[in-house]
Amino acid sequence: MKHYQRSKSSLFLIELILCILIFSIASAICIQVFVKAHTRSRDSVNLNHAVEEAESIAELLRSDTALDLVYPEGQQTGESFVITYDDTWIPVDTQAVYTIEVTPYVPGTRTSCDIRVSSEDKLIYELPLTLY
Repeated sequence: MKHYQRSKSSLFLIELILCILIFSIASAICIQVFVKAHTRSRDSVNLNHAVEEAESIAELLRSDTALDLVYPEGQQTGESFVITYDDTWIPVDTQAVYTIEVTPYVPGTRTSCDIRVSSEDKLIYELPLTLY
């Protein structure tokens, strides 16, 4: 009768493959968590900048300051005033990433208006403003 002796290396290889599989699954989960954290951090920074800029514009409107004097990059289009920003939140004329729109904006009148901050048609922040 022949007895075959099993090789211990095959058991070791199976164990090694299972360990690699478990570590690869764990690393994929960790990468997803880090990507989601980075995205939330970037969204939070953008929201903070949007709130800061919207409040700054609201204070200018409350003090009856014409927006085109403070933001020469801005454009009056109909009853709205549009200011465009680059990716570092600096007002620019071209290559805009973020947009602030004040609607309706009629210089010299004290009415209600909305300040909308958006990025590529995605609303980041909206501030309704009533002037007395």
